[in-house]
Amino acid sequence: MGSLSDERMTCHAARSNDPLRVLVVGAGAVGCYFGGLLAAAGIDVTFVARGAQRAALASNGLTLEGPRGRIVTPPLRAYGSVAEAQSAAPAQIVLLCVKTYDVPSSAAEIAAAVPADAIVIALQNGVDAAARFASVARGGPACVAGIAYVSAVVERPGHIRYTSDMSELVFGKYPAHAVQDATALVAAARTAGFACRVAEDIRAELWGKFILLACNAALTCLARAPAGIVYHQPALARLARQAIEECVLIARAEGIAMPDDAVDSALARARGFPPDMYASMYHDLIAGKPLEIDQLSGEIVRRAAAHGIDVPFHYIASACLRAQTPSAKDRHDDV
Repeated sequence: MGSLSDERMTCHAARSNDPLRVLVVGAGAVGCYFGGLLAAAGIDVTFVARGAQRAALASNGLTLEGPRGRIVTPPLRAYGSVAEAQSAAPAQIVLLCVKTYDVPSSAAEIAAAVPADAIVIALQNGVDAAARFASVARGGPACVAGIAYVSAVVERPGHIRYTSDMSELVFGKYPAHAVQDATALVAAARTAGFACRVAEDIRAELWGKFILLACNAALTCLARAPAGIVYHQPALARLARQAIEECVLIARAEGIAMPDDAVDSALARARGFPPDMYASMYHDLIAGKPLEIDQLSGEIVRRAAAHGIDVPFHYIASACLRAQTPSAKDRHDDV
């Protein structure tokens, strides 16, 4: 990501005299879940959204339903572009919640409209969204890598169904140093009822999630089956182990410290997923939307090639799922 000065990291959000204002770019399940919790707790939140979702947010607000109950917000500010949103309510914290393939275009929008002393938290799947942002938004606001722990889906415009108790934001910057002062956001999250913390080594935590995510996305999509099947049916469970082993191999090749029991530990976590849980990519697949396969199994395949390592499971998963994307007929490039 490049180095960020401590001064950049002590942005407006850390100033006790300024009320915290948050901009959520990308009003899908993740953005609406965390943005909705913040808004319901009285935090000043603005959304960048499109189409029916934008109309629903502005007219009726958000409804979040799941194991911890039903949470409803009043109508919310929702705009079609970052520039419009910033003009109406300038934000100090931007939660970037678009799909990974939309990071470059969103980065350009944010760099043009959001001041350099704001902080962008990239909450995409994969391990390099913040770096992708920084490569486009030169001179724009600092972007830190983030992780969203939540299982949720957009049931219909304005309605989010969350399916587990996972509810945490983690963020930090490269190299392994803590963000200097995130007290305003951490406090707001506590008020809103979800955990939020700064990671000492966000890169290691990104890979820790990525290992499970790449496996879960590939298997729930290929098998068209939820976690209760893919991690417990013997043949699929063996494939899950292989998928995780390949990811751990690549993580170690990339210099990420992995414990000796990394594979068994990841499998144990996967077996504890809610039985009806699917990866978010499965919902995109069923809806006929573009898939983030290039940033998941495809990323493993690319990094494996650079290290001369075979990853047959992720090669097959990447090839098969790339063929399911709406634009697959127009694509002839190799992984």
